[in-house]
Amino acid sequence: GKKFLEKWTNVLDIHHMPGGENVFNARDKSLERKTLLVIDHYVPHFDRDAGSRFVYQYLSLFVSKGFNVKFIGDNFYKHEPYTSDLQILGIEVLYGPYYASNWKQWIKENGNALDYVILYRPHIAVKYIDHIRRYSDAHIAYSGVDLHYLREQRRSQYDNDPSLLEKSAEWKKIELELCSKADVSFYPTQVEIDVLEPQIENFTGIAIPVCFYPAGVPKRNSFKETSNLLFVGGFGHPPNLDGLLWFVDNIFPIVLETNREIKLHIVGSN
Repeated sequence: GKKFLEKWTNVLDIHHMPGGENVFNARDKSLERKTLLVIDHYVPHFDRDAGSRFVYQYLSLFVSKGFNVKFIGDNFYKHEPYTSDLQILGIEVLYGPYYASNWKQWIKENGNALDYVILYRPHIAVKYIDHIRRYSDAHIAYSGVDLHYLREQRRSQYDNDPSLLEKSAEWKKIELELCSKADVSFYPTQVEIDVLEPQIENFTGIAIPVCFYPAGVPKRNSFKETSNLLFVGGFGHPPNLDGLLWFVDNIFPIVLETNREIKLHIVGSN
């Protein structure tokens, strides 16, 4: 014990706290790191859909930048191998029946240790934002992933289904409220930001890329060295199927008139 104290006295003077105090930081040695809580519908299934890939890529980025990252999946289920993948990165994932029943208490007890919170998707964010505001001074970012009310509005026009406008109006109420409560709102394109800005007082919106790629990704070949076409998209998300059907009906025949040998490869889940 004496040798240990002699060797580590400088570190202990800075980092060691009396027993039972500031356990949140002490348990993962995060006293000097900013803590970020990320909340989404479930742990990102990064090989199944673009939204999950989007969240996973940014989680990896936050870890690489030195953040102490905590993750809540709203279903509190330990999806594998995805949960273990986050844990290997050093992310604490709150899952299981205890957290499902006690997440409000966890935020109440630890809210003062949170520096930043990112809430993904309107139907998830609306459940958490008020409670976090009440018990934390963290900067809150809301990431809508896409503007749901605008998507449903366009779907109503495409399907010629006026009943979908009611759904669009419900999403609009939720999304405008979330953007007004958050310190900053993230969307993948400037289009969403421009649509929201006139509707929300003191709105701060930033367009960020859906995905980024780590350094070292090889440059793509020039078009002269490639052939065929590739569509990547999961079919659990309605616009992907609509878009592909539109392409096959309206665009692909024109392409084939130019070159009958071109093939269209369709890749994705579901």
